[in-house]
Amino acid sequence: APKDAARIISFEGDVRVIRASTRLTEKVNKDTFLSAGDTIQTQADGKAQIRMIDGSVLTIRPNSTVVIRDSASIFGGTNVRVALDNGQINVKTEDQPEASNNVVEVRQVQNKLQSQTEASFNSNDTGGEIRISRGGV
Repeated sequence: APKDAARIISFEGDVRVIRASTRLTEKVNKDTFLSAGDTIQTQADGKAQIRMIDGSVLTIRPNSTVVIRDSASIFGGTNVRVALDNGQINVKTEDQPEASNNVVEVRQVQNKLQSQTEASFNSNDTGGEIRISRGGV
């Protein structure tokens, strides 16, 4: 896997990745990695857990579409940015250095997650919702 790639740590059901570099759709397997620009889609029976480069875990629920906007290590920190097009995701962050950024985009809002945060994000045609169970956004 490339240096700044996120890894799929578990999945079940129908989960697909659309590669930014080729626009080809692949079914996820145990060796799948995700780079900036890739899109993950879960079908009605699919869900996936992804470990991002900052150690945070992104859980993608069924019928969801998520784009990895950024996944890079810079100056002792990391930049992680995902965009939820539709569906639901849960994000859990661990301790993060000050130079790190973990951002979730939902519609036209950017949400920067702090260290030790657990939050869920929901987006559909009529709006969205953010629920924080621990930490801060």
